[in-house]
Amino acid sequence: MKHYISHNKDLLDSISILFIAGALTALFCTSNMTDSLLLEYSHVLRSTLVMPQDAGQFFLEQCLSHVLFCLLLLFLGFSLFGIPLIQFCVFLKGFQIGFSAYLFLVTYQLKGILGILFTLLPQIVFDMAAISIIAVSALQCSGMLISALTEHPNDVQLLPLINQKLNSFLISCSIALFSSAVKSTIGLVLIDYFIKIE
Repeated sequence: MKHYISHNKDLLDSISILFIAGALTALFCTSNMTDSLLLEYSHVLRSTLVMPQDAGQFFLEQCLSHVLFCLLLLFLGFSLFGIPLIQFCVFLKGFQIGFSAYLFLVTYQLKGILGILFTLLPQIVFDMAAISIIAVSALQCSGMLISALTEHPNDVQLLPLINQKLNSFLISCSIALFSSAVKSTIGLVLIDYFIKIE
């Protein structure tokens, strides 16, 4: 793990910066929303949290969304235009987290901090670990393809590249499955506890 982080430090740093930039952009955008629009989003958040969730169904939905997102990044990694699109996907993930965090604070004020800890923290920790692994792999793959096709077109070795990227995809999916299991068990219990707090 230490070797992986040191070997991919630049890419991991850029992914972190994009994620934080997305979250900060969301905070800026939502702080400039009209009151009526914020009230509408707050109502949606409250309705979503109090809606009874079937743990099995919730787990499947979370798994599906994670796996599809990882597949998207993997696919983009095998394209020549993948680098900006992968970066944009990471930025959007940060935007989603930032928007959700601001909405919790607007809807529940100080209690919203607990909501962020209970619902968003697991998502940030586990989901971003999975996304970072597949994003690093996809960025490397896209960069290698561009380099190989522009400088040494005859030296492109697809099989080792595909094997390496599929390993990253499987690791990311494993983390995403674990994240989905945590969210559909402990996460739902914490949300239920959060709703009952006065």
